[in-house]
Amino acid sequence: MMLNPLARLVHRAPAKPTLRERLTTLKATASHAIRRKPVDAAPVAVAAADPILAAISETQRLAWARIRRT
Repeated sequence: MMLNPLARLVHRAPAKPTLRERLTTLKATASHAIRRKPVDAAPVAVAAADPILAAISETQRLAWARIRRT
């Protein structure tokens, strides 16, 4: 059992990223995923063929756009 926290630095693998580096990478990945446009679950051809699916898809798109504006 190592009581000295600095002793971990000596035994740490040099290629392994630090916790701070992992946090920075995670923040960048998360912000990229949040900025991405949402993917439509239903294809456009299927939504256009059924008016109910088209209405649901349009409602979801408008709700998403409203959320993104605020």
